[in-house]
Amino acid sequence: MNANESAFYQRLGIQIDERLLYSADNNLIHQHLISKLKSISDDLERQAKNYKPLSEDGLSGIFVTALNQSSLFQAQNEAFSNGHVDISITCLSFKQKHEFTCLGEAKIWNGQKYALQGIEQIDRYLTGRHDKGFMLYYFKTKNCDLLFDGYLDRIAKDGIADVFSRNTRHAITKHIHSSGRSIFLDHLAVNLHF
Repeated sequence: MNANESAFYQRLGIQIDERLLYSADNNLIHQHLISKLKSISDDLERQAKNYKPLSEDGLSGIFVTALNQSSLFQAQNEAFSNGHVDISITCLSFKQKHEFTCLGEAKIWNGQKYALQGIEQIDRYLTGRHDKGFMLYYFKTKNCDLLFDGYLDRIAKDGIADVFSRNTRHAITKHIHSSGRSIFLDHLAVNLHF
């Protein structure tokens, strides 16, 4: 981006991270996306009282709306990819030959068994063409962190996926898709209990 383009975007109040806009590195773009999802989660948690009454579609709609405010991502609800994907996100940087696409499934926490159905769904949506996706878990009950940690333990113990990165309310898992490709899922817990 030259100095004139940069000044133009600044006058419009648009902040663009040049590394991402001109990046051909899907991993860098994915890291930025997950950072955005975490930031939106933090905002929802700070105002849990206002958001707790919303449905899964309403909560996911907030993520879509917030992501669409970015100059980098375009998000939509219920896009079709072997089923209706809760959140579909695309990004086309100037150096990529194809769009970066990331699909996400959201679940209001209703126990481990219900949450595991989300992994089955996102696996079907991904088709093996994309190697990254994400899961959002909306916790409206207390003990979000305890329940989320127990869920991650079960994923590992039952051999559903390898849990290889684990932080507060965020984990990354890896499993083999039916296509034979390794799939990486970011799991994010959103605490809406107040």
